[in-house]
Amino acid sequence: MKTSIIIVNYKVPDLLEKCLQSIREHTSDYEVLVHDNSPPNPNLGFARANNLLIRKARGDYIVLLNPDTWVTEGWVEKLIETAELDSRIGIVQSKTLRPNGLLDSTGHRYTFVYGVYMPGDRGALEVDRGQYDSETELKTCTFASVLVKRRVFETSGLLDEKMFLYCEDMEFCLRAARHGWRIVYCPKSVVYHVRHGSASTVVKISPWQVYFAYIQFRYFGVMPFLAFIFTTIIRMPVGIKGKNASYLMKKLAIIPKLKRMIT
Repeated sequence: MKTSIIIVNYKVPDLLEKCLQSIREHTSDYEVLVHDNSPPNPNLGFARANNLLIRKARGDYIVLLNPDTWVTEGWVEKLIETAELDSRIGIVQSKTLRPNGLLDSTGHRYTFVYGVYMPGDRGALEVDRGQYDSETELKTCTFASVLVKRRVFETSGLLDEKMFLYCEDMEFCLRAARHGWRIVYCPKSVVYHVRHGSASTVVKISPWQVYFAYIQFRYFGVMPFLAFIFTTIIRMPVGIKGKNASYLMKKLAIIPKLKRMIT
């Protein structure tokens, strides 16, 4: 078994079936493992559910794939080809496109804003004219469609289960890089991504700001961490305007949650 394809579903059965059908049409020598976080099952979160499947996977390569995607011919073969170019390449991201053909992500690009290292998806919503058709070294990447060598999990650990949803891809890539692994974008592997197909129903319960602050502290240093906390605080009055007291309490709850993650 060369490839284990792992999918965590949440309330998108129709999109999941389209995804599975595309895998059957365009993939060979693989197994598919699906975990359903949808009710009545408990929602374990993205990281924990993926880790359950990673532990069961038998493939040499493990591919994390969102349920709101559909793959194209040769998608996984191209990921493997790129991974095999160098023994140090451990994580390989596909080119993802929106259903209308616009670019979705070609990896993360970082900018330094107000003292904070801010990631964004390279090429997001641009017309795909081939401007991102070169293999590129990345700092981090999106996990909508990503290949990870089994050895990366063995040396770097699994996804951080303290992160319920969002930022776990950033954290894992940065941790893997500290263990000597390279992260690479593969433009020849093309996958379509609806984006937020399932996350749109759970985004409000993801304390992503806690995770992001933790990443700034652990991987970029104290100053970016403090800068993010400061900019978050000064923006709170704008966000609070017109909101009730429960909104403020949720924002203030960031502090003890962040303390638990750091310590």
